[in-house]
Amino acid sequence: MLAVIRRRAPWTEVVLCGCRVQGDGAAEEIAAAIRMFARARCADVLIVGRGGGSVEDLWAFNEEVVARALAESPVPTISAVGHETDFTIADLVADLRAPTPSAAAEAAVPERNALCREARELALRLESSIQGRLAELRDAAEVERTTLVEATYGLTRRHRERIAQEAGKLNALSPLAALGRGFAVPLDPGGRVLRSAGDFVPGASFRLQVVDGVVPCEVAR
Repeated sequence: MLAVIRRRAPWTEVVLCGCRVQGDGAAEEIAAAIRMFARARCADVLIVGRGGGSVEDLWAFNEEVVARALAESPVPTISAVGHETDFTIADLVADLRAPTPSAAAEAAVPERNALCREARELALRLESSIQGRLAELRDAAEVERTTLVEATYGLTRRHRERIAQEAGKLNALSPLAALGRGFAVPLDPGGRVLRSAGDFVPGASFRLQVVDGVVPCEVAR
């Protein structure tokens, strides 16, 4: 069993508990060892077994005390008693029956090459998943950027239209616009607008503001 474990998974820590596996008192020692591992919780799996022998040699694994200890064990158990043709009550109670102790060791630990393959496959899957997620994020960012550009263009266009509307209103109220339509504004030498006939004193000079300049004028006597 140790050779198989070292070959398949050399990093595995093996904890042994020696006990008699045949003869008077063997069943009690086997049960005590199983319960010791149950209390210690120091193992992920427990192999209970021995090499082959006669029915009498293997009889301790048919005893009730061993069967109860296996049934009560919180640690998963593998029964590996004798050779493939041997069969005991322990095989029925354990979580798994192995045909030989070597087969029990193979069942207890993974094979390192298989673990390496699985690790490589997981790494490839992880890389693929990350690449896919990055592509999704890039696509989402591009869509967001396009949407932002469109929103910016739309907002700019609306602002330009509003500015043009306000400029049109201001232009309609501008005195220059009135001058452009043929109106003129009389101004005294100080620049004051002459609004009524009383503002025009005979012989006084004034200037007439038109759209493209100023025309000097004089009030007739």
